Amino acid sequence: MGKNYNNYHKSNKPTQAEKEFEATQALAENVEETAEVAPEKPQKSKKKVGFVHNCEKLNIRVAPNKDADIVEVINKDTKVRIDEANSTDDFYAVENGYCMKQYIEVK
Repeated sequence: MGKNYNNYHKSNKPTQAEKEFEATQALAENVEETAEVAPEKPQKSKKKVGFVHNCEKLNIRVAPNKDADIVEVINKDTKVRIDEANSTDDFYAVENGYCMKQYIEVK
């Protein structure tokens, strides 16, 4: 009877290539898990400063609509902080509400 040498050279130890492959797979899985678990960073809203101009008094409204209720009336040359992230095409979002862009000069 002859010996079967087909599996004789195989060892139970993984080869260097197998170790590297397993390490790469583990790293890839870890990266995927981290990406799924990582909390999203809140977006910083872009803030600018502007001043009331082209009018003596400017209405600050509760919504970006010229018919919305007035929250406050501010005078010419009053400084306002603008939140561009919440602004619309026609209205700037400011600290207490919204005001029309045409009456604000951004500095």
